Amino acid sequence: MRDRRHDILFEPVTIGPNTMRNRFFQAAHCSGAGSDPQTQTGTRWTDGGWAVVSTEYCLDSPDADDFPRLRPRPWDDGDARNLSFMTEEAHRFGALAAVELWHCGVLSAGMETRHVMPGVPQSPNADGGVITGADQMDRDDIRRVQQEYVQAALLAQNAGFDILTVAATSTADIPYTFLTPMFNRRTDGYGGLIENRTRFHRELFTMLKEAVGDDMTISFRIGIDTLGPSHGLRDAGIGLKGDSRAIIESLNDYVDMWDLNVRWFEWSEDAGPSRIHTEKPQAPYMVPAKNYTDKPVINVGHVTNPDAMAEMIKTGHCDIIGASVADPFLPKKIDEGRYEDIREDIGFNKSLPRFEMDGTPITCTQNATVGEGFHRAWYPEKFDKVMNVDNDVLVIGAGPAGMECARVLGERGFRNVHLVDASSEIGGSMKYIPDLPGLSECRHFVDYQKIALDKLSNVTIILNKEMTPQDVLEYGASIVVVATGSRWAHDGMNGFTHAPVFGAGENLAHVRTPDDVMAGGSVGQKVVVYDADGYFMGAGIAEKLLRDRKNVTYVTPFGKIAPFAAKTLEAPRLNRTLRELGLKIIDEHILTAVEPGTVSIAGERGGESTVEADTTIMVTQRNSRGELYSTLNADALALEAEGITALYRIGDCESPNIVAEALFAGDRPAASEVNGPNSSGCVRS
Repeated sequence: MRDRRHDILFEPVTIGPNTMRNRFFQAAHCSGAGSDPQTQTGTRWTDGGWAVVSTEYCLDSPDADDFPRLRPRPWDDGDARNLSFMTEEAHRFGALAAVELWHCGVLSAGMETRHVMPGVPQSPNADGGVITGADQMDRDDIRRVQQEYVQAALLAQNAGFDILTVAATSTADIPYTFLTPMFNRRTDGYGGLIENRTRFHRELFTMLKEAVGDDMTISFRIGIDTLGPSHGLRDAGIGLKGDSRAIIESLNDYVDMWDLNVRWFEWSEDAGPSRIHTEKPQAPYMVPAKNYTDKPVINVGHVTNPDAMAEMIKTGHCDIIGASVADPFLPKKIDEGRYEDIREDIGFNKSLPRFEMDGTPITCTQNATVGEGFHRAWYPEKFDKVMNVDNDVLVIGAGPAGMECARVLGERGFRNVHLVDASSEIGGSMKYIPDLPGLSECRHFVDYQKIALDKLSNVTIILNKEMTPQDVLEYGASIVVVATGSRWAHDGMNGFTHAPVFGAGENLAHVRTPDDVMAGGSVGQKVVVYDADGYFMGAGIAEKLLRDRKNVTYVTPFGKIAPFAAKTLEAPRLNRTLRELGLKIIDEHILTAVEPGTVSIAGERGGESTVEADTTIMVTQRNSRGELYSTLNADALALEAEGITALYRIGDCESPNIVAEALFAGDRPAASEVNGPNSSGCVRS
């Protein structure tokens, strides 16, 4: 039974002609499902107790060209039939279905259509460079774009959608660029004063209402504050104290609900990860904005627990909670009082790099089944029972891959699953990653696994046990999964030079790795962090040591600090923080040699120099701990003699990768491959 403090989350909310059964709105996260109906539905998990499930943003016409990203396209009757699968599933479980329409402007390069994109002004592509920009729309162009919204809305209505959302959240989409002075420098009736800059929207909402009638809820998703100038420009954006209030008041009678966020020019300040944002980061902006409207307000912000959600409603932050995809059964678990079963979003922003790089389907560090519901028939809360249930399974290594594998194997009903680890606690690298600055929420990852594993009576965790090949052969398990992980290289082997660093190696007091530092290894006062990895670890170690009052020099072959962190939206604040803490940065340099007291470095354009260093920390590459698997795999006769019918290696043991991919690797054999009637024949992976 749920806690009475959370009753407010399950109150119905009237949104125009429709009523939400509770306050949970599964927001329009970029899932990369496109118009594939089953994938789109499989990403939304309509049976999780949500009042509303939404598509990701949909391209309302070919000129809303977002290539190469794959997005839904309600362009014709075939698209409507595809998307109707999602609405039918939503309605079957008592949820409303929302569609979000988006029309790109200067952000698009027209790479698929090869059209010149319509724009509020004539402008180069928002990403810079020489690729196609946008041409200023005349009145005929404006009517055409508005009519494209109407056509997409009618198709969405035919597909069974209940809620129609117009998106104006990007500083380069057409509805938003009409609003902000940075782009809208028009001198006709669509530029200048707020009354003119909202003309496009008043006309559009009027046309939409006339087209869809009284059946669909009309919602406007808008970034209400750009927080001042961008790149030194004055009056660049819209602000809460001025334009946003006028915008909301001007359009309030035209919409049934508001979907508000804070659309900084730095995207990281809107969708930023937990590393740089505390919970409910948008509250200071949402609370006053809500005072400007009498319509329900939804806010999508980083919120991970029901207490915080209830507080958001009670304090006037918003009326509706736009929650994350980490746990698609979040509302149902809160309603049933199963709080310990909630997968709390750790805010790693891992889905963003895939979206930013090529628009591929969404992934999640906390939930390996996200985006896999149709392709692999993986389901986060339901498990097919295995046919070979009487087999015993040995999983060696209790890091992310091993924990996930053991949990899913246990859920699928194997007689005995033993999870063995040489350490004194489970978690692998996720035991110490939460101790890095800003990453404390990563503890939710291990906490969830611990609770889930403890509930499975057929899963036994055995700690402080290092397994030898002979131990494995004699253990008595017929299925063996090796998940022994990886370790950071002491010798500085890296992907730039494909060679070790001269003078580096193990058992040297002046050479450390992140594993050593986080295990409490000694570090001198003058430290060089050599980061050839480029994600969170090198910058995180540097920040930790700076906060420990060390003198830190950061050397990297990359052109900037932690370049991959730019894709997870950590980079802007992270860069500022490290510089404010006094980090010395030497970019575009490789480490050529290390010795006690000094390191030698070389620039990409030539020139060598030295840097004083009591300790050098190698954040270069990780090496798989694959010796156990290799030894077992090399002796098929011994495996057969001991009755081992299947041998797997998963996670970093096979190839070091990010945590989300290790989690996925744990699911792969457990959910899909270990299912034979008698497990005959040795399977090796």
